[in-house]
Amino acid sequence: MPRPYRPVFADVQGFGTPIIGSLTVHDGVQEMSAAIQVNFDFSPAFAFLDNFYDFRWVNVQLTYTVGDMVQTTDPVTGKLPGIDPQPGGSEDLEPFYYNDTEWNSGTFGSLTIHTENVSSIFSDSPDDAIGNTIGFMLSLVAEDVSAGNFPDDTVEVLHSLVWGWAWGSDTGNVPISAFGSFLAGGNFVTINEALSNSGAPGFGNFNALGTLVLIPIPAAVYLFGSALGLVGWMRRKAA
Repeated sequence: MPRPYRPVFADVQGFGTPIIGSLTVHDGVQEMSAAIQVNFDFSPAFAFLDNFYDFRWVNVQLTYTVGDMVQTTDPVTGKLPGIDPQPGGSEDLEPFYYNDTEWNSGTFGSLTIHTENVSSIFSDSPDDAIGNTIGFMLSLVAEDVSAGNFPDDTVEVLHSLVWGWAWGSDTGNVPISAFGSFLAGGNFVTINEALSNSGAPGFGNFNALGTLVLIPIPAAVYLFGSALGLVGWMRRKAA
């Protein structure tokens, strides 16, 4: 069975709205597994964007059902919708699924989560009691790290998808994570609602937008480079 696949578009200065990469989902339905993995792979022509932006993941828990009872809060995430994971403890005060230490290392456990100019990977394997269900919305977002065209506490939402976890008689009494559907672009409204629901210490002034243009090089350099055809002006972000 083909894996769910979706091209990812972005507004990129000087290029219009090209396909910058693609999402491929590997869920647990075929393997009867609680694990889900989503890969974002760059289109080769736009891999250079990774020099100026980090393409990271924001996972929002949308729903939590105990038996047949729909809950408005989750014992781990708190008020729903909520950012997964919540801030504090071993997590930093940014809403990304992988914290900065994990992201900068490029690995989470044995999984490679980021290969520069190639890919970004999300993986999760939720756990809860038999008979319960959990719904999520996962979003691929761009964080400005060296382009300098939007603030450090703002992310551009590129694409979102919904997925869920369940463990009950309808799953053969094994926990399974299943892909739901791709959304029409990115849902920044739900991310912002989840940010506002976060408990202490919270995520500061972080917010999500869906209207920003990726500017891969500073405007002056862009104009100069485009006129002369000097791709060598593009620099890598600091390690």
